[in-house]
Amino acid sequence: MENNSIIYKLILFIAIMMSVFSCNKTQEHKESPFIIVVKLLSAEQKLDYNEAQKYIDVDKVYSKYLGSKDPEKEWKELLQFNYNLGKDPKFSNSIDFYKYDITENITKEDATVVLTEKDIEAPIKKIIYKLDFLQNQWIVTSIDYIKNE
Repeated sequence: MENNSIIYKLILFIAIMMSVFSCNKTQEHKESPFIIVVKLLSAEQKLDYNEAQKYIDVDKVYSKYLGSKDPEKEWKELLQFNYNLGKDPKFSNSIDFYKYDITENITKEDATVVLTEKDIEAPIKKIIYKLDFLQNQWIVTSIDYIKNE
């Protein structure tokens, strides 16, 4: 009878450990909203449209700003413009993250990543990325630029 009790406890312990390991493994592989923003910006900077679209809902984000019937086309044109502008030594199309205070606020279904410019004279005070948790990953669904007044 004691053998059955030991076996039962061993099986219960193994089941609990497998459950804990399984949960931790799932959480370890889930990328944070900030990582998604970094990957999005990196892909956009390289004009890798297919990669960038893994991290952003282009229609949702850019139809808000551009108000066009083809936000994807205008998004690509905007990225191309920024890419070309970045070739000029006076400009850069990359983000220097060290120049920002970065905060991340995560709930179960949505998140925000806020880049607050440290330079109080900068024309853009904050960039706010809003993300939704869709199909088991974070997707940028809104980008707001707060101007310095």
